[in-house]
Amino acid sequence: MHRLILAHIFLLFFASTASGWEVITLCTADEQESLSSQKTNMLLTECFHRLGYRLTILPRPNRRSICEADLGTVDGNYARTEAVAASYRNLIMIPEPLGWESITAFSADPNLKVDGWRSLLHHHVAWVNGRAICETHLGTAPQKTLVKNEKALLKFLSEGRAEVGVMGLKKGCDLLQRLNITNVRPLFPPLEVAQLYLYMHKKHEAIIPKVTEMLRTLKSDGTYEAIHQHLFTDAPYPGKMLSNPQP
Repeated sequence: MHRLILAHIFLLFFASTASGWEVITLCTADEQESLSSQKTNMLLTECFHRLGYRLTILPRPNRRSICEADLGTVDGNYARTEAVAASYRNLIMIPEPLGWESITAFSADPNLKVDGWRSLLHHHVAWVNGRAICETHLGTAPQKTLVKNEKALLKFLSEGRAEVGVMGLKKGCDLLQRLNITNVRPLFPPLEVAQLYLYMHKKHEAIIPKVTEMLRTLKSDGTYEAIHQHLFTDAPYPGKMLSNPQP
């Protein structure tokens, strides 16, 4: 399956490079080994390909990725919640969501229970540096620790160095399995179900309507679902990623 994904990306890269297309560079803090991240990468690669751009994706630490986008060092950042908009005024949110995320508390304490964001304020809480939604809800917590990424967060919890950590449910469960961490579990219900968005630097304001409309088209014409089926069920990809770009 992974070879097929790489083949699609290579074909898009080769075709766009040969044509001398303009490059759009996006950075992301998403864990690149997860299927959810690969799904978003394929969706955005197809979106910009159809608009006549070659997409370059740069994995970055969470805080660095959003700061580089805000400074205009790169063209944009994903996948972020609406909470980013208030703190990074040089970024414009593409209003069509890329997907959604169940923001969930994780803990190694079998007796710990959660009931919304405020219930975490009485605990030593940890999250990944740069997560705006956590900063909004948990910034006033008396005991808090910021870590560099989700792997570090789960190891931090497993070692008992914080009572509770916050991250996406799917990403957290995937990492727990891959890291073979057995003493940390997600706590239900989720704190919040949040839509995830692409943000682009304001210098690209002119193309934002086109990007928004193309993302909607990819959902309506079946491409979004085809990517999902290809990644999560090994269904063959129908080849739409080699579609002709718009003028």
